[in-house]
Amino acid sequence: MSESAAEKTEQATPRKLEKSREQGQIAKSEDLAGALSVLAGMLATMALVPWFAREAAGLFLAVERSLERLDHSAMKALWLEGLQLAVVASLAPLLIAAAVHVFCLWLQTGTVLSWDPAMPKLERLNPAAGFKRLLSMRTVVTLAQMLLKTAIVGAAVVLVCQRIVPDAIRVIGADANAALAVAGTGLMHLMLWCGGLFVLLGAADLAYQRWQFLRDQRMTLQELRRELREDDGDPHVKSARKQAGQELPWEELLGYLRYASVALTHGDGRLVAVIFRPGVDTVPLFLLRAQGAQGRQAADAARTWKLRRLHDDAVVDALFPKAYTGNAVAEPYASAILAFLARTRS
Repeated sequence: MSESAAEKTEQATPRKLEKSREQGQIAKSEDLAGALSVLAGMLATMALVPWFAREAAGLFLAVERSLERLDHSAMKALWLEGLQLAVVASLAPLLIAAAVHVFCLWLQTGTVLSWDPAMPKLERLNPAAGFKRLLSMRTVVTLAQMLLKTAIVGAAVVLVCQRIVPDAIRVIGADANAALAVAGTGLMHLMLWCGGLFVLLGAADLAYQRWQFLRDQRMTLQELRRELREDDGDPHVKSARKQAGQELPWEELLGYLRYASVALTHGDGRLVAVIFRPGVDTVPLFLLRAQGAQGRQAADAARTWKLRRLHDDAVVDALFPKAYTGNAVAEPYASAILAFLARTRS
């Protein structure tokens, strides 16, 4: 079976996730950011309504008073004042909505600078790939979200109308202010209901996007083995790493810990993780070593991943100084580890 056809059953490694991030592939919910930005824009608009009403009333009063002596300069001043009022009243909510949208996306993804998503790709023009995307689970979820949003808006309209109908009947024949007050109350309730429900729907979409992203980033067993072999490096790279005392970044090593075959622990908190992949490795290889705070963190992670553990102070004392990532475990400890793995596997 080719690697492209192999089933992706392994969780993505930290290196795979970091590479995807560099390419701009990050789990995020545009629906959540859009719902929050629209809600913020609505709230800003409602907050500006009293101010806008006062300013508009003052402008109309100024126009009325200037009718008898209206000249070119007065018309220009009133026109500029009206334009300024319209710009402020419309631009302020838009800027607030845009800022909330950008901030929400930043909270989801952090700072990411990548032009890869904007680069043209020939596979996007492939009709077969486009048809496959059309029938994908992501498309089904998007369609379901659109239908649910439509249902939310329809239900909110019905509920708000039922609530304001008695008030609307009472203001029949009243002045315009009473009718506008009822209409404004109904519109505010409608916006808040729809905005709040859309935010909840966006939060659910964010959870789905993150689940789908991790699912799409899964690796085949062949991909995982190839990446681990690259991490092992050739003998010259391993020798240079050993001489320089260099290791892979701790966060990346800790992410690989879940693939360890056994975690050797010491009473003082030191830990040595070893990996052995039958059919890939001829001898066990060191995956990581840790002590102090990192040792406690690695021990907690080993318990989380339910790794096989072997507590042996003497073995850890002997292996710890040589436990550089990718180095082979020397005899007689390699045979002892293989025997332990054989016993615990059965």
